[in-house]
Amino acid sequence: MAKEHKYRYFKIAVVDDSRSIAMYITDVLSSLGYSIQTFTDSVEALQKLPENIPDLLLLDIEMPKLDGYELWARLKTLPRFSSLPVIFVSTLADKDVMVKGFALGARDYITKPFHEEELIARVQTHLQLSQFQKQQHEMNRNLKHLVEEQVAEITNAQLGTIKALATLAEYRDEDTGTHLFRVAEYCRTIGDELLAKRLYSATSDFVATVAEASPLHDIGKVAIPDAILLKPEKLTKEEFDTMKTHTVVGAQTLLSVTRSNFHNRYLLIGADIALSHHEKWDGSGYPHGLSGENIPLCGRIMAIADVYDALRSQRCYKPEFTHDKAFQIITEDSGVHFDPVLVKIFVEQNEEFDNIWKRFTD
Repeated sequence: MAKEHKYRYFKIAVVDDSRSIAMYITDVLSSLGYSIQTFTDSVEALQKLPENIPDLLLLDIEMPKLDGYELWARLKTLPRFSSLPVIFVSTLADKDVMVKGFALGARDYITKPFHEEELIARVQTHLQLSQFQKQQHEMNRNLKHLVEEQVAEITNAQLGTIKALATLAEYRDEDTGTHLFRVAEYCRTIGDELLAKRLYSATSDFVATVAEASPLHDIGKVAIPDAILLKPEKLTKEEFDTMKTHTVVGAQTLLSVTRSNFHNRYLLIGADIALSHHEKWDGSGYPHGLSGENIPLCGRIMAIADVYDALRSQRCYKPEFTHDKAFQIITEDSGVHFDPVLVKIFVEQNEEFDNIWKRFTD
């Protein structure tokens, strides 16, 4: 018997006109502690499900009266069903059948007959994802409300809350929660070398603040729709234009808070980082096409830190690159994307970058 897990108390609805299959699914999942609603009549399911909305729906496709496609098409028009995770179940393994299900918003597809372990694993995975998305949505909503209200007063303790919300913004499109720890250490490594070499008139306070404020670089992503932020394919020009606005939104958000916090240095540098970390040395970056030393130093530092970490990380659109590959890409972009002085520091400290990656990777 599979081990119990923390999602065992959730409600699952099973709709399948085969009583034997419906009972098999019910027996497997109820043995783990899930609360199960079972329907062998799709019309009855349509009538009763809105009265007791489940956390996940297992839905057979081939049924009389209403097939699974039609049943789900009607259910998802109801407000509380629009984000409900649905797993279609069918004896058909045809690609077109699967594509139609995903086009209707299904999260997954299981072909009959299936193994008990497969059923449990898929149910657990989608319940976990669903709950995490709900938590993110609620926290993002709270952040937007905070910004709209333009907080009248903010204390040092509340600055910690802003940092936590920046972490939430990163979790929406990062595979690991340690990205922010790593970029802070990369920034600190570059900054310490600027101090040691007495370059760019960097001060110890500036270096410490850049490292501390670096987690705020993508806070503006809370304003980017999931359909764009999480899209695995290449973005269209219009979608990319929307994505680029996260720099301006992030900076404006942080600057609005400084008005009630006596122009806090941490937030001011955080705003500069948010606005300028996608600018490029040759002027081809965004949002303002700044070039050379017209780009704030904190943004130039963050550009190397952020790109190095992105190269080392696996994404839905790319594999994880080795340190040597990331090193090659960054050094070849010296004077194009990156400040040549900072790239020279990166070259000297590249082993430390690799060590930071290894130390702070899940």
